[in-house]
Amino acid sequence: MFNSRIHEVWDVCVLPGKYWYYGLVVSSFVILFVALQHRREWKLLVLQLFVASIIHPIELIILTTNGYTYLPGITNTNTDVTLGAYISDFLIVPATAVLISAFSLSWRYRLIFAAIFTGIDWYFTVLGIYQHFWWKSIYTGIGLLILYQISSFLWGQLSKNYHSFVFRLFSIYLAYFALQSAFTFALNQGGELFILQMASIPLGPLKTMSILSSLYQVIIGILITLFIGTRMWFRYRLINLCLIVVVNWLLEYAGIFVSKGDFVVQHLLIVPLVATIIVSILFKKARLNYLFP
Repeated sequence: MFNSRIHEVWDVCVLPGKYWYYGLVVSSFVILFVALQHRREWKLLVLQLFVASIIHPIELIILTTNGYTYLPGITNTNTDVTLGAYISDFLIVPATAVLISAFSLSWRYRLIFAAIFTGIDWYFTVLGIYQHFWWKSIYTGIGLLILYQISSFLWGQLSKNYHSFVFRLFSIYLAYFALQSAFTFALNQGGELFILQMASIPLGPLKTMSILSSLYQVIIGILITLFIGTRMWFRYRLINLCLIVVVNWLLEYAGIFVSKGDFVVQHLLIVPLVATIIVSILFKKARLNYLFP
């Protein structure tokens, strides 16, 4: 009887991987909601984007160097790896950083959060929905402590009444980059509509796609940041927009952009349009009034 009960408990603990990841998504929104209810500051959402933009490039480097891989089992395709990364980078980890800043939590709580994520990291490897290669669970805890310190610094800067020109541009870039990355992934349906390829990068289609997509997003992010964050005549803003169109065209001309259907490269212009509108609205709500100076 006792052994039977143990098996029942274990069966609950080994739910399919996707349900654990769904749980992380729900937890992220609950944590973010609690933080916003307590502080009622739109700047917390800006901080969420900041943290996501800092984590995601580092995550891609680790994935590309075979540090670990995600196996959530949500789509049962290669998209699964990237989807697992997005849930971590854009939702649960930034949400805890926002919570720490919203409640001004001490180092003791940061250590607790880092320990919890270290435990989750280890347990997910036991469940087989997350796999380590050269990465170790302890690295997750150490990385989070560093990340929380960076997040607290950024929150302190955001909370100031005056921001330097460099910080303003950096803020715009970080906020935009996170939205751009998420929207591009969603627009591409996780890699179902197009791929980015280059024969000189012999790392396999998924890693090549991640590298080229990141480089592309960095370039577009810089152009958009200059477009909405610096003082320039209208004709120069127009030239800036034309450069974005040219960058997209070059992707297709060089054979880097490969459509899997009717999706054409200039459809990607939807992303900067939507992301710029959202950044503009969010910054206005957060009283960061330095767009389009």
